[in-house]
Amino acid sequence: MIIKLNLKPKPKYYPAVLLSYGPKILLALLIFVVISYFYFDRAISLYFHNDNTSIEKMANKVSALINPAFLLIALPILYFLNKLFWKNAKLQEPLKLLVFALPFSFAVTKLCKLLLSRDRPKRLFIDGTYGFQMLGNGDFSFPSGHACVVGAIVGSLACFMPKYTWLLFFAGILISFSRVIAGDHFLSDVVAGAVLGALMSQLLYMIMKKQKFLF
Repeated sequence: MIIKLNLKPKPKYYPAVLLSYGPKILLALLIFVVISYFYFDRAISLYFHNDNTSIEKMANKVSALINPAFLLIALPILYFLNKLFWKNAKLQEPLKLLVFALPFSFAVTKLCKLLLSRDRPKRLFIDGTYGFQMLGNGDFSFPSGHACVVGAIVGSLACFMPKYTWLLFFAGILISFSRVIAGDHFLSDVVAGAVLGALMSQLLYMIMKKQKFLF
């Protein structure tokens, strides 16, 4: 007698790939931030500060597109438009995740900014101020909020297209680099923002899946 077991095939790609490497990614990020702080951040920011060309204008346009305030409003609108009118099933779950992932990731980033209180590059160019104040008051730089929402977007999309996780991840970092070219952030700011956004979005994905809020 042959008994057939109705077993679901294991997925070829784990949906939250970045989260599965979370501790290693965070350790690598910490090492990168320390090295970048001492060797790369000032030099790269100074280079783009002195090289005011058309590339900076392009970077400013990209920065406008990845503005957190714009995306935090635009994505819920897209979600409800799709739910009510377009009814594209392939878009619905990714958009639902993004509606929650962006504010969640952005809130974590804002908390980090308040705790670490790193001065923006403009302070370096004005009076030579550079570093972390810790619980200071002002407009702070680390990690980048723009890069965080980009990271949250690519991290969320990667959950539904895990095969392209690393391609999406590095694309997100490249897009976030526009903030360095525009003179608003240091290199370590945008890398940290993109990484945290991606990990936070995938953590939220796993929570929402466990609670049956995503299918």
